[in-house]
This record gives sequence, structure tokens and C-alpha cells, in this order.
Amino acid sequence: MLFPWYLIRENTLSYSDFAPLRSTELVDFVTESHLHLESFQRMKDEVVAALEVDFHETKDPSLLNVKRKVFNRKGLKEEEAVTDALEEYRLVRDFIEEDRAAGEALFQLTEASHRKHLWTLFKEKPVVTNPLPLVNHQMHHKLDKFLSTPPDTHKSKVKKIDSTLLRIASRSTFKTSPFSSFTSIDLKSFTPQPEAPAPHYQIELNYYIWQKILQLIANDPAFIPYLSYLYSGRHEDGIVDFTSRIDLNRGKIFNNIENHFIAKDNPIFSALSNFNRPIAYEEVLSLLKPFTSEEKAERFFVDGLLKKGILYADFELDEYAKDVRGDFYKKLGSLPEHHKINLVVETMEAIDGLVDEYRQSGWKERFGIYSKIMGRLARIEEAFGYTFTKENLFYEDYLAPASTDLELDESFIREIGIVQKLAILTSIPLQFKYEFAHRFHERYKGKAMAVRKKEVRDLYMEEVMKFTNWTDILAGVPDLKSPGGQVMEEIKGEIRALFQKAKHGDGQLIGDEILALYDSFIERTGFSKEHLSSTALFQKSEDGYILNKLYAGHMKLFTRYFQYSPSIYGDSRFKEYVAQMCPDVLEIREGFGFNANRHETFLNQRLLIPGSKTNPADETAHWSNDLHYLYNEDSGLIEIVGEDGPLEIDYIGSLVDYMMPPSIRMLSTGLTPRFDPGLVKLWEIHEETRPVIDHIPRLHLGHLVIMRKKWLLDTSHFLQEEEVYDHYRKTVTRFKELGLPLEFFVSRIVDAETYDFDKSNRSDMKPQYMNLFSPLFFKEWVKLLKEESRLVVEELYPAGGGENHNIEYQVEVSMDEKPD
Repeated sequence: MLFPWYLIRENTLSYSDFAPLRSTELVDFVTESHLHLESFQRMKDEVVAALEVDFHETKDPSLLNVKRKVFNRKGLKEEEAVTDALEEYRLVRDFIEEDRAAGEALFQLTEASHRKHLWTLFKEKPVVTNPLPLVNHQMHHKLDKFLSTPPDTHKSKVKKIDSTLLRIASRSTFKTSPFSSFTSIDLKSFTPQPEAPAPHYQIELNYYIWQKILQLIANDPAFIPYLSYLYSGRHEDGIVDFTSRIDLNRGKIFNNIENHFIAKDNPIFSALSNFNRPIAYEEVLSLLKPFTSEEKAERFFVDGLLKKGILYADFELDEYAKDVRGDFYKKLGSLPEHHKINLVVETMEAIDGLVDEYRQSGWKERFGIYSKIMGRLARIEEAFGYTFTKENLFYEDYLAPASTDLELDESFIREIGIVQKLAILTSIPLQFKYEFAHRFHERYKGKAMAVRKKEVRDLYMEEVMKFTNWTDILAGVPDLKSPGGQVMEEIKGEIRALFQKAKHGDGQLIGDEILALYDSFIERTGFSKEHLSSTALFQKSEDGYILNKLYAGHMKLFTRYFQYSPSIYGDSRFKEYVAQMCPDVLEIREGFGFNANRHETFLNQRLLIPGSKTNPADETAHWSNDLHYLYNEDSGLIEIVGEDGPLEIDYIGSLVDYMMPPSIRMLSTGLTPRFDPGLVKLWEIHEETRPVIDHIPRLHLGHLVIMRKKWLLDTSHFLQEEEVYDHYRKTVTRFKELGLPLEFFVSRIVDAETYDFDKSNRSDMKPQYMNLFSPLFFKEWVKLLKEESRLVVEELYPAGGGENHNIEYQVEVSMDEKPD
């Protein structure tokens, strides 16, 4: 079953836009030069051998001097070329030197030509310059200097921006991104639909800013008396478990860190726990007054309750409201007249106007508007003593009609279904669930335990820490105790063998073998999870499909785009899909200041978790405080149960798992069949050093490519302490000799033992486009060589051309959970 809509991501630069940054002429010249060099080397060796023979026969010492020159590829004077062979050497050697000089000149000429084209791209293509303030709002002056002067006049200081612009140009041509306006998006229906509107930008202020402003107000002494508060404690057997949320002030994800602690019950905690609704400030003070004076009660309210997270203000932006911006101003309007509120309203209304102006402006004006917005925010910073992160002020999408529609073969759906089953069999989250359930059962037997209890949480986190293979799904996990986990480990070994067989064979994974393993898994474990779905991100080639990634289902990668086609929510196909895939699901509806999580409410039941704020529409919401873990003997897994029995709980949003608070991960019952080729590590490391440590061919499952060709390189074999052109010439030659592509993506090896996470950013961890047809990209390649001991080279596939654009499709496929 397919979700009735699909998404097309299309890079904003066409292949022809980028084509002048490739020079086949330079590579052809280098290739021919190498043939000349090889021929010259053979001649040189023959001449040296002949001179040795002559010396032994004549004992003429002058021959030794000539031999040394020839051996070291030095030039000869005419009078030294006393034989035909030496004269030929002298002429060919001179030709080789002239050829090298011509090659170096061509290299420099090509570099200048490519810099000019890079300059032209950014001067003439608004689709690559308009998003730049969101990439780095501080690059305005460097970019302006780069574009305002002819490229042939640029000094080294101006050229420093080349790396950034090369990366942006290649990203805008070859690499689609869900969160980048360098990629256009088009949400389409599988059935005929009206013509899409003309290309345009959709921009909105980062919800984090609104959330942070409300939090600053809530923490300001002037407003504390006018707010209501929620109690974060849960009582049991004389102990109170507290869970509060903390914001790290990084400007992107809001309030997603949890602080968990316990304390002995006392009369104040007991009194607060009697409230099952938000508590007014005066109500709290009245509870405190029997124990202390009014002045001390007010101070204790802030220092003893608020700052410690025992109480928290029920004052937060509703990111799921019909009108999120309107909800922000409604919250402000609920407070009494105050100069700080007036300042916030005036500032944010001015910023609203600037955001609209930004949307309609070009890159130069955008940098200026961005600066004005920061200036406006500075007034709020001064009023509340806080500094905003100046990155990520906006979320921007570029909506443009795609150049194509999508038609899918039945084979694609069938093969994606097999990959989904493969994903279940190699699912680290599922294997963890079995292990945690086993430990839980050992400790508590058939007893139901509150999910939020500290001892349960500690047990959960203890088991999480045992799994260190999150970036290598086929790696073995030692000391598994659960029957389900052991079965998965055994099957994982068989899957590893199937991959190795395909790697060393014809590159084909046999679907029937995977299906047989899945049926065996079902039979041995009784696994029967329902309503599973995945989002397939893929591309098309002339002879099939290329799977980039199998990601979260339940519309998690679609909902952020529904705001551009709000009629979807009322469509009967949408309602039917939701009813079939998400029946009776409790939704954890927390935005965390991340705009991409936002969607209109289509699942009526909400689950409130520690730190949740309430909204009028949440009167029938459930609290996670009331939920328990219970071991299921039949499945060997944990169920989450409420008063009426087991529950299905899910988080519908784009926020990646590792950024979610642990309470969400502990409460989610959903399981997503995910498959990322980058997490299937098939490298075989040999003891002897060699340039290509290992090679993985293109791997197929039927007509579906599930892994592109890859090579693991030892960078020491590609570094040369030579002039740039000589290094380039040897690199191109070496790549051709080793069968490596000259155009590719390169990735660093990211693992806990060798990668310095503290000194790196997430963009460093992503694949980076390279092509050795360009001196500019070659210099970027050399930088990577110097930084890393090993690199992964991956083929550029599919490799399009002409006026076409690189395209990635996104569809959601539900899974048949039961064996055929």
C-alpha cells in the first residue's frame, strides 16, 4: 500500500549549469602525457643499460657522468649526445619538459576558467545565492567582494571563499536535502491534480525564537505571578520522581534535554500532587504559607520550585495550532500591560514584516534584512539579558513544479517490501527491545512498572549503552541474553554472509533468501508488529531504481509539507490511510521549536509527557505518568499499558531520534523498517598497505540498487610532496590505473574511536562531491587527503547530463507484516 502522495526533490542547478566545472581536455592531456612519460621511462632505462655496457667495454669516465644525467632525467648538451640513442633521449627529454610546461599552463588556465564559471554561477543564478544568508549570515562581505570584482583579479584572501562556493554549487547540482532551499520540492498526488503554482519561496521564522521569547518571559520575575504552573513529580511509596526539561540555548531544538531526579515525599510535594490541572501562582503560595512567611514563600517558589524543575510554567507556543504566529501573540495578550511585553510585540511585528520582505528579495538585500532582524532581536536580548544564536533564524522551502511525474513498477514495490523485511531483521532498535524486555522480565517478572520510575529508566538506559553498533548494523553484539535478540543475531550473521557473497560474486542479493530468513524469524519469535511503513528515498536510472535510504514511515517525512497543500487533511484518501495505518494511535505531539515537526492535528488522541504544556484542545489527552511497562510472554517484548490495556504510541515528526528526550524513545511503541546503505559496513581490512584497501561493487536486489560502488582508500598512497600540477597528474593517472572514478562522492570514516566529534560539524560527516576534471576540486581533494588516513570514495550514480536536473523521489510504502 502506498501513501497517496509523493514528493519530488529537484536540485536547483541543472547538469549543464555545472558542466563547465569539468574539463575533459585537461584529463585527456594528462592521460596522453602519461603515455609519453611511460615511453620516455622505458627509453631512459634502455639508454642507462647501454651506457653501463659501453663503460665496461671502454672504461671511459665521461660515460659515467652522462649516465648519471640520464638516470636522473637531466638534460644533455649536444656534444654529450655522442650516440643516436643519446640524441634521441635528449630530444625526447626536451619534449617531455615542454609537455609538462604545457600541461602546467593548461592546468592553470583550466583553474582560471573554472573560477570564472563559479563566479558566473553565483552572479547569475539566484537559486544558489538566495539561500546563502541561511548558510552563513556572516559571509556577506566575502561574497560581495568575490562577486563585485572580476575573478582574474582575485587575491588569495578573496579566493578563500572558493571552498564554500564549490560545495554549495555541487550540493545544488548533485545532492538533494530535505532541509535545504538549494533543493526544490513538489508534493504531488498519484492521481491527476491541478497545475502547481509558479516557483516561489516559503519562509517562516524559526519556532525556536518564539519559544525562547515565551520562556524568557515566563522566567522574568515581573510575569511569574500571572502564569499557571504544572507539577513535574510522580509519587510512589514515599518517593517522588521528577522529570524536567532543559534548553541548551543552541538555537535549533528547544527544551529537548531531560533532567531526572528523585526526592523524598513531603507535605509540599503531596499538596502539589493533588492538582491534576495547571496551578495558579497564588494557589501555590497559599500552599506554602503554612510552612513559611509570605516573603520566603515567594523566594522559595522561584529558587526551590521553578529553578529545580519541580514546577514549570504552562506557557509555551502551540506549534500545532492552526495559526502558530497568532498563538504567539495570543500568549502575549494574556499577560498584563508591561513595557517588556510592548517591546516584544513591537519587535516581533517588525520582524514579521522583515520576514515577508526577505522572502521577496534577492541575496544582497537578504543579507541586509537578516542583519536588521538581528538588530531587532538585540532589543529583546537587552531587555531579558539573553543572547540568541544568530544562525537558523528562518526555515525556507523552495516550491517549484517538478520537471517530471512518478510512475512506479510493481517490481519496485515488491523489492522495497523485501528491503523492509531486511530492515526488520537488522533492526538495532528491535534487538534492543528484546534485550530490554528480557532484563525487565528478569527483574520484575509479571509485574507492571510505571514507565517513568527512575529504576526503570536506569535499566532502560543501561541496556541502551550495551549497543555500540548503531553505525554498523551488521556488527556483532556480544552477550545477548534474550531469545529474540539471539535469533536476530544468528540471522544477522546469515545476512552478513549474503552481503559478502554478493560483494565477491555478481553483486546480486537474492530476494527469496531474505524472505526465507524473515519467515524463519517470524516462526521462531512470533513477531507480529502491525501498521509498519517506511519512507523510501530513491532515484531512477535507465534500467531501474537506486535506493538512497529507507526512512521513518507514518508520514513523518511528509507532514511538514502538508501546510503547502492543506486540502490533504480533508481528502478521503488521506483519512482512509490514517485510519488504516494509525488506528487508535496516541500521538506524542511535541514540536521542540523545530518547524519541520509541525502539522495540523489529524490523530485525535495526544499523550502528554514530562515537560508537556497543555492546550485547550488537549482536555482528553492522556498523561504518560499513568502508563506502565508490562512484559508480554508471547512476543518476548514490552507492552505499554494504560487503564484499558496495551497502547500504540508514536511521535509524528521529522526530528531525528537522537535529539528526542529519552522519555519519547521509552514511550514510542512504533517500529520503523529503516535501511541506510551507509550503515552496512562490508569493508575487509588487510594487513598489507595498499592504495585501495577494499572495494564494494554495486549491489542489487532485483532491479533495485541498494548500494553504490565504493572504494576504501589509504590516503598515504595519494599524497605527494610535489608541485600542484605534478601531484594532479599523478593522481589522475593513479585513479585510472586503479579503476577509480574521476567524479565521485567522498566520505570521512566516522567512528567513535578515530573521529574527532568535538572539532567537527555535521556537514563534515556528510558525503562531499569531488571531480578530478577540475583543478579547483582537486585542491579540495588534497585538503581531505591531508586530514584523513582513510577515505571512502563512492560512485556518482546516476550520472545525468544535459538540461536535466538531479531528482530524488520520496514515497511511503506500508509493509505486510505477516509472512506470505
